[in-house]
Amino acid sequence: RHHEAKETLKRSQQMLMLHMQQTSVGMIEWDKNFHVMEWNNAAEQIFGYTKEEALGRHACDLIVPESAKPHVNAIWQELLKDAGGVGSANENLTKHEDIITCDWYNTTLTDAHGVVIGVASLVQDITAKKEAEDKLSQLIEHNDLLLSSTADAIIGVDQELNCTFANDAASSMLGFDKERLLDKNILPFLRGDDESLDLASSVNEVVDAIARGNGYWSEDVIL
Repeated sequence: RHHEAKETLKRSQQMLMLHMQQTSVGMIEWDKNFHVMEWNNAAEQIFGYTKEEALGRHACDLIVPESAKPHVNAIWQELLKDAGGVGSANENLTKHEDIITCDWYNTTLTDAHGVVIGVASLVQDITAKKEAEDKLSQLIEHNDLLLSSTADAIIGVDQELNCTFANDAASSMLGFDKERLLDKNILPFLRGDDESLDLASSVNEVVDAIARGNGYWSEDVIL
């Protein structure tokens, strides 16, 4: 039985090691002094170092740029103190000295007595995702600035005609603060005098045309 249990444990360890090397997520094991103990193929792809090059190296001398060292060291101390899991997103450095952004999830490793013996980390390169999010944020900010600064009244509505955007000119024209317009059905605000009634009627015509298939919604409609 002892031999069978030993063989079962050996197979489990082999399967775990196989999974560690084949997964697309970077997996790194550190000792309690922040030196690399394990380094899988995905970590090699992310940072450019082979396992042989990474083993025994301190994280701050290997993949942490100067700008991120205070943040990373604070995370490390928190891990050693709390013996829990800590997520983090920060800049990292590759072998070729490229700055990348990585998403980390770290778990403290302890022995049978609860003493910290190291840390296991899962890491993904999110550089492209972050760059896309930053560009989208800049585009939205730029568009909002253009819409807000124009002298023309502009109102955005969703398919239920609830207001999703109103610039200063629209607020002035309708006589309501933007905060009062947002998320409210826009038609009641457009009904007041004859000109406003015509505008409300035009909005309804646009919505009816779309409902009949003569057009389509592209997120919001700008009036």
